[in-house]
This record gives sequence, structure tokens and C-alpha cells, in this order.
Amino acid sequence: MSRFLWPALLLLSLSTRSLPFLTNGQQRESSAADPVYLALRQMQPGEERASVEEVELRRDAGHFVFHRGTFYFLAPIMGRTLGAIFVGEGTFTLSPPLEVEQQFLAHLTGTGELRETFEEAVIYFTDGTGEELRRWLAITQAPPP
Repeated sequence: MSRFLWPALLLLSLSTRSLPFLTNGQQRESSAADPVYLALRQMQPGEERASVEEVELRRDAGHFVFHRGTFYFLAPIMGRTLGAIFVGEGTFTLSPPLEVEQQFLAHLTGTGELRETFEEAVIYFTDGTGEELRRWLAITQAPPP
């Protein structure tokens, strides 16, 4: 065997031994005991929702326009809303700022800008986007759909 193959096989052998694995479809004891982990795996819409019309959200080179529809905010986990489900009519536009990115996008899609329409979207918040949307929108309470 090649002198480069042995180290790769050794690394693969060691890494597979350290990987957590499931037995008979059961979760490991430690993950089942963590309430935050379980809550994240079972995220569902909460009771907060907001009807929207022509709401814009920009992040970096991406631009969302939620033309008409409803945001269903996910139930909070540890007091924090981590996402929302949008159902309605929307548009996403990606306009890369760098010429090299525009050229690569043009190579993939035939145009330097990507524009997609959508009727459903799931958005996860890892920054202040959830709070930002709450400031813009009139939140109402209703049972989850």
C-alpha cells in the first residue's frame, strides 16, 4: 500500500471510533437528558403571528421582500424566539457585491443576480432579526396552525 494510504486509514479508524452512534434507533442517554437539545429538535409554531405586506429584510447580499402573507413565529426556547415560518408571496434576490462573485453566479445561473419567488420560507434567527421583525410587525396571538 502507498505510504499516504496508511495514515489516512489510521485517521479514519480513529475518527469512527470517537463518533457517537445510535443503537437500535435509540438516542444516547446524554442527548435525551438535555432539555434544550430536545426543545430544539421539537421546534413548532407558537401562538404569535403577524400578517405582512411589502416587508423588506436585507442581510448582506440577500434581499427578501415578503409581499403578502403571514409570519408564524416559532415557540420560544429558553425565552428566545429562534425562527419563523412565512406563508404567502415573497421574493428573494441575491446581488453579490464582488465582481468575482457576480461572475461565478453568472457562470452557474446565466446572470449576475439571482431572483427567486417563493410561497413558503422557514427563517432561523441567529442574530437580532427576530427582534427587528417584532418591532416592524403587529404581532397577534392565536393558536398554532
